[in-house]
Amino acid sequence: TPDHIDRHGSFEGYITAKKRIFLNQNSQDFAIIDNDNSNSLKVFEDLQNDKNFKANLVAISTKKIPQNGVAVIDKKVFVNLENQKFQFEINPILKGEHNLQNIACALAIICCHLIKNSQFSSQKIQQIIEIIEEFKGLKHRMQLIRKINEIRRLWRSGAL
Repeated sequence: TPDHIDRHGSFEGYITAKKRIFLNQNSQDFAIIDNDNSNSLKVFEDLQNDKNFKANLVAISTKKIPQNGVAVIDKKVFVNLENQKFQFEINPILKGEHNLQNIACALAIICCHLIKNSQFSSQKIQQIIEIIEEFKGLKHRMQLIRKINEIRRLWRSGAL
């Protein structure tokens, strides 16, 4: 998104600065990039087509299942990494598109860590999903108290 443009001169300058994050990565590293946002997708595609880019590209999405990455769509998790495909049910306490994006990103980070440490398996991913399903969020965040007749009652934890 167009944050900090004053520091970078233009949105293009901002994207160029963000892309520099990946310049020093090697074949042992992972670049996890959202594919739902058009600007992020462009960065992903640029890196994918860059012959000098050495890291492993991992896509995350809440809209489509990536060939190499993690998606959270309709209460399902899709993990397509290391030439393996896993699918899991998920019912997190936290709702909302932004939380699904965060879950996809967190799962991708954990999967990459497991891959790097030769511990990548469906059992490990299932354990992580169970933990995510119990995560209630941080203090001072909106939390669902009750839903009656399609009306949701929210409460901000830590509020007086």
